[in-house]
Amino acid sequence: MSFRKSLLAAVSLFLCCTLCVAIAPAQARANQTTLVAAAPLGQDKALSALETAEEPTATPDPMEEPTPAIEPEPEPTPSIANAAVKLDATNYAYVFNGKVMPTISVSLDGAKLVEDKDYKVSLSGNDEAGTAHATVIGINGYIGEKTVDFTITPLKVSKGDLSIAGTEFTYTGKAVKPKVYLGKWPAQKHSGAFGCSVTYKNNKKVGLGSVTVKFTGSCVGEVTKTFKIVPKKSAIASAASPSYSTVKATASKKRGGTGYQFAISTGKSVGSAFEKIYSKKATCTFSGLERATKYRVWVRPFGKIGGKTVYGAWSKAKAVKTRQHPFVGTWDLVEMRQGSQVTGEAELNALKQLKLYVFLKLNANGSSSLSMFGENTDGVWQPKTEATGVITMENQDVSMRYSKGLLALSQDGASLVFRQR
Repeated sequence: MSFRKSLLAAVSLFLCCTLCVAIAPAQARANQTTLVAAAPLGQDKALSALETAEEPTATPDPMEEPTPAIEPEPEPTPSIANAAVKLDATNYAYVFNGKVMPTISVSLDGAKLVEDKDYKVSLSGNDEAGTAHATVIGINGYIGEKTVDFTITPLKVSKGDLSIAGTEFTYTGKAVKPKVYLGKWPAQKHSGAFGCSVTYKNNKKVGLGSVTVKFTGSCVGEVTKTFKIVPKKSAIASAASPSYSTVKATASKKRGGTGYQFAISTGKSVGSAFEKIYSKKATCTFSGLERATKYRVWVRPFGKIGGKTVYGAWSKAKAVKTRQHPFVGTWDLVEMRQGSQVTGEAELNALKQLKLYVFLKLNANGSSSLSMFGENTDGVWQPKTEATGVITMENQDVSMRYSKGLLALSQDGASLVFRQR
């Protein structure tokens, strides 16, 4: 078949199909009319349904392209980068060993955003003086971030901001270095954070020491504090009574002071001391004391600070008893002298055989009694020195002298010599 014939056949077929499509609806309507006319009574509803039936929908041409659907444009995502970020200040003072925490407010398109709901905040550089940063980061539907800077200015330290661990320290022979505090934080331990240096002066000997703290970092300023170094507590190394009316005390040495203060009392507390003696040496002698009496002695070192005397603590008490005077006791007559006449011990022993005694009794309380051949003469006596004294009998004073274990009573060229029992 030639191409011409094929083309004619195709056109004829297309015209036939078109004619059939056009005739089919008209024939259908004619048939519907016939059915309505011939329908019996009661079938009007069915006919009415047929009348209202829609015409068949034309079949779409498969060669025709569908019209594309139009999608709505997406809503833009809100970005923190476009938000207004404000701080409650632009300059803040450095916080001791802490962090500056500014108050931040964020708004976007006129609406105030809520922290931890719409955004979170990240801070950096807020623990030291200088420039710090606050970064606001969007969350929960907000994207992006925004950073604002703020300034932390160094804190000027005054004398009231600085304290030391004590104002008085005991001499140790080594350098005294009390801890220094800025607020409640040790300056030495946090010197890097505070940017400070600590310098001590005159902190080894008894006197007034000082510590200077210089701040050059997050804190600025220079502060000096002073403290006392007082002598170390001493002790009574020894205490003795070299004579009936004296007590000699010796203190332990190397306590850091310039001298010692000694105290003595018959009481139990240093507050009852009736005499206190200063001595540059570690020894002291109390004189004019009661014989055969118990005393207690104390000592404390002292030094000078700024012209004022400072003391160490009082030592424990040391008890000592004064010696009894060598005159106290009972003395037997061993010799009598009257001018050139001497009665010796042999003759006096012969008298003893006859129970004729001569003796002298000197009591510690100062009373005396001279017994001669059974007759007693009472009196009083008092020492002048360790070897001399006076006894008074019948209103007459008689001198006494002690030497080599013998006690001699002398008056008007006559003397009685006694030996202690």
